[in-house]
Amino acid sequence: MVTIMNVGALYSSTGSVPLYRQGPSSASAPPPPASVLEVPPPAGTSSSGTTGDTTNLTPEALALLGKLKSRDTEVRQHEQAHLAAAGGLATSGASYTYERGPNGVDYAIGGEVNIDTAPGATPEETIARARIIQAAALAPAEPSGADRAVAAQAALMEQQAHAELAAQDTQQAADANSATASGSGDASASSRQGSSQGASQAAAPAKVQAPSPQQPSPAEQLQNINRAYGNAPLVPPKLDIYV
Repeated sequence: MVTIMNVGALYSSTGSVPLYRQGPSSASAPPPPASVLEVPPPAGTSSSGTTGDTTNLTPEALALLGKLKSRDTEVRQHEQAHLAAAGGLATSGASYTYERGPNGVDYAIGGEVNIDTAPGATPEETIARARIIQAAALAPAEPSGADRAVAAQAALMEQQAHAELAAQDTQQAADANSATASGSGDASASSRQGSSQGASQAAAPAKVQAPSPQQPSPAEQLQNINRAYGNAPLVPPKLDIYV
């Protein structure tokens, strides 16, 4: 959804010619700035005299005319500053509110620029858009109350986007820590299992092999044979030796 907000609404506070009223003045009217852009009156409007003719104006009317021309320049510069800073977020050109001067020419006494203040698709995009909106709102040399309100709203939008980014970072860190802890637990369990198996093997008694029977000596073999047959042991014969 596209949100449109007016930026740079410059209006005077006293009615049809808000900033200035005709009255006695001893000062002569200041010369109009060279950068004044005069806007012709809309079709079908009437004028109080010949368009642009100042020959028959009173000193008071000339003073008012100088103020209107100065206001026209101020308003146009203000709105152009908004447009230049808004870039692609501007949804329209500057629109103006006009006041007809005593010479029959309409001068801009107020204006506005519409910009898109909707958040972006991601927190990063929202932050970038919010900064452009703030720059556009505060671009003129003297931002209006409406400009400052738009800038404050954009600053709040940026803060919310930063908070959303921080929450995402915290969640990602928690997930990473959980995965690391799970991997460490598996490794510890495997290590404990291996240690347990090693301890079991170390605790198992060693098998003692029975000694192989020794072979009986020849005398023992003879005795065994005699015992088997019940014969008395053989006595070697004595030899009588005569001299």
